Amino acid sequence: DPIGSRSFMTGPPRTADDYTFTIRGANGPNLMRVFGPPGWYVKAVDYGGEDITDTPVALAPGTDLQGVRILMTQTVATLSGTVRDDRGNAVLDATVIIFPTDDTKWTFQSRFVRTGRPDTQGRFEVRGLPAHTGYRVIAVQGLEEMQAFDPEFLSSVRDRADTLALAVGETKTLD
Repeated sequence: DPIGSRSFMTGPPRTADDYTFTIRGANGPNLMRVFGPPGWYVKAVDYGGEDITDTPVALAPGTDLQGVRILMTQTVATLSGTVRDDRGNAVLDATVIIFPTDDTKWTFQSRFVRTGRPDTQGRFEVRGLPAHTGYRVIAVQGLEEMQAFDPEFLSSVRDRADTLALAVGETKTLD
């Protein structure tokens, strides 16, 4: 799914039975976002030996970009925990936001920015995070819709958020 401010696709991306795909009519700077079946996550998008997973690719009209490889995985990092108030009571009306310290990764539909909501016991779980050494985590009440993905908001809470590193396939608990 190419995402770009000047992308004019002439139809939806098509995937063949052999998992090759064709996207026609995309131009301008684009990020390639891949959404697999449940439990599958993007590990890398490779073009010409270069990892372009989180890098916009400029496509001039008429460009025939061949050889893009998408590597999917079921081995991803998971963060779970419990949201509690200062008295130890479960907080149910909060949003847990996991985001990188590096604001260049705060792009639209970034793999590095995720949210989770606590269940009736205050527990949350966020799966599908790519390995990264510079995550921040914060629980916030009263968020507006999509506010957790707003770069201005993330900048305002970055210094108050806990730091976290996640390795490939690692599961961590943070209360």
